[in-house]
Amino acid sequence: MTNRLNVRTTLTALLVLASSAGTCLAQNDPSKKDTPPAAPAAPAAPAAPAAPAQPASGEKLPSAAEIFARYIEVTGGKAAYEKLKSRVSTGTFEMAGMGKAAFTLTQEAPNKMAMTIDLPGMGKMVQGNNGSHAWEYSAMTGPRLLEGDELLESNGQSLFNAELYPEKVYTKTEVIGIEKVGESDAYKVAMTTKGGSTRTAFYDKASGLLVKMTMVQKSQMGEVAIDSITSDYREVDGVKLPFKTTIKINVGPGMEQVMTIEKLTHNTEVAADAFKAPAEVQELIDAKKKDEEKKDAPAEAPKTEAPKK
Repeated sequence: MTNRLNVRTTLTALLVLASSAGTCLAQNDPSKKDTPPAAPAAPAAPAAPAAPAQPASGEKLPSAAEIFARYIEVTGGKAAYEKLKSRVSTGTFEMAGMGKAAFTLTQEAPNKMAMTIDLPGMGKMVQGNNGSHAWEYSAMTGPRLLEGDELLESNGQSLFNAELYPEKVYTKTEVIGIEKVGESDAYKVAMTTKGGSTRTAFYDKASGLLVKMTMVQKSQMGEVAIDSITSDYREVDGVKLPFKTTIKINVGPGMEQVMTIEKLTHNTEVAADAFKAPAEVQELIDAKKKDEEKKDAPAEAPKTEAPKK
């Protein structure tokens, strides 16, 4: 369960929105105005079956549950996590050749999330989940409600302290081997989310920390392959969280971003409207509700004419 890291679950949401942000920035790069539009990127190929685990001679691989439990322990312990009820993170995405975009991520137990990315010269992009509906919106792409597998993915990403509840996010978790990440050995854990996405997490053998994650994320533009390297763990209110993530999105020629958290607070009062859908999204929610009410409404009895006198 690579999601023993709350920031990892929310990272997935950040990665998907960052991918869209990077695409928008690329489309509006002045240096590329005369360049013909690139053909749509082909969907990422499904992940190949994992190779058999190859631990050192005589070494027994721990179970996924043991790796997740150790992660909780080395990052603060279950009791410390359970004291946290909300989190507000602010920082930047830095995209090569495109400058920085500021982001704000607000989370609240049990399952609410709202994120805004402010793109210079292009306005804001928002993504949210209020526990009942999930959405994306920007002035460039318009409003969109997430449904099906995308909704399941968002529900998993929005689960606060999701690292404590792997069974709510994943249908399958398995330790499949040991692999080098940088100079260190890491346990390799394969997972499948309830939305059908595949992820592989790498936990450093020595420290127990999550140091890398690869995933095939379902999105509006198909399946997207993403790699992320987490680092700069810092303790905040008794829990260690990574403040830096290098993100590689493997679409077309690929793009690399660095997400840096500059400020992170817990248990602060969250505004009453923090998870309110934008007006454009609320229109879609209202329209969907009306359609559902029509479907559930009993059929009208056929009208009969009164007999003629």
